[in-house]
Amino acid sequence: MNNMSIKRSHIKIGVLVTFVLAIAGFGGLAAYTITRLQTVDLKTHIQICQKTKNGAWEVIDEVGPAHLSFEASLIELANGKKVSSQFVWQTKTKKGRSYSARLLEPAHIDFKPMTRQFSADLIFEVTLDNKKARVQGKLTTESHAGPRGVIKGQRAEGVFGQNRTSLTLVSANEFKPGDESEPLMLVCRDEYTFTPKK
Repeated sequence: MNNMSIKRSHIKIGVLVTFVLAIAGFGGLAAYTITRLQTVDLKTHIQICQKTKNGAWEVIDEVGPAHLSFEASLIELANGKKVSSQFVWQTKTKKGRSYSARLLEPAHIDFKPMTRQFSADLIFEVTLDNKKARVQGKLTTESHAGPRGVIKGQRAEGVFGQNRTSLTLVSANEFKPGDESEPLMLVCRDEYTFTPKK
């Protein structure tokens, strides 16, 4: 497991913890399910896209894919024993450029229990090669228009805490430092899987 994947997961799992607690608020989780040990798997990938002279978008760099796997109960996650969002994530892109991200505000979560649809609004401070910008992240399990076509998420499948549960969040977020005339786009895909331990 590399250091990049561990640090990257802190923000994303922090969002998912809020999601889990939202389900609990709707009566979706019994007491024994939130204390049951889970294997948590996360795969995350960011494409950095730039508009060409002819107006098309191309991928100019990437972060990840990064992987993380660990064991924890949902209540441990909620209590912050495994994750924390109070940090600055620093890493390198595939082309060796410096990249960092910091969560500025708590996530705003919208979960629809009947349809298993999930979305989240987040605000990050992202730095790429010492160029800094405030990025409004909009994560969703639904299909979403990206700069190079539609990106597809996946609604929650399974029952949290009771059987294997998975979902995929996608987003396309504008990165525009003050000195740039054309913004870059950060296309993100985050795949989560929760598997209860027997």
